[in-house]
Amino acid sequence: MITRNQIMQGKADMDISNGIFIFSDGAVRTDSTVEKGFRGGFGVALYFNGVEQMVYSGASSNTTVSRMEMTGVLAALKIVNKNKIMNASIVSDSQLVIRGITEWMDGWKRKNWTKFDKTPVENIDIWQQIDAELNASDAYINFIWVKGNNGNFGTERVDFLAGGEVDR
Repeated sequence: MITRNQIMQGKADMDISNGIFIFSDGAVRTDSTVEKGFRGGFGVALYFNGVEQMVYSGASSNTTVSRMEMTGVLAALKIVNKNKIMNASIVSDSQLVIRGITEWMDGWKRKNWTKFDKTPVENIDIWQQIDAELNASDAYINFIWVKGNNGNFGTERVDFLAGGEVDR
């Protein structure tokens, strides 16, 4: 099982010169987090000791920005597991995803994937895939939230990749 550590606030000029950092982002044509019917994209970029090693992106139709943000982090976790990475930081501008993984997911699972108000967790299919990836490895992952569009080159890079998928 992946050890999860939350670092709520990464800096725009954060130092990624030592270790593995995987940036992820999601995008759609609208600002809506719940309204479906839009083409969306996600982007992921892996940096090792400050040097970009790989990028990955994809798209989906009839989606929301929340689903694309989650899909980006899911893709990052799959990269960790496929490459047997044992220590990495996953960086996202989505507080929903970072807090969902580090604060809320264990409680949702204990309550059969329902929230505190007993309503089902939205996007349960992706949350369960994220959970499966988290449980498939012994890696230590720092989950870092960075404010979007703040000049951080990693988040700008994956924003560009995600936006490119939306425009295809």
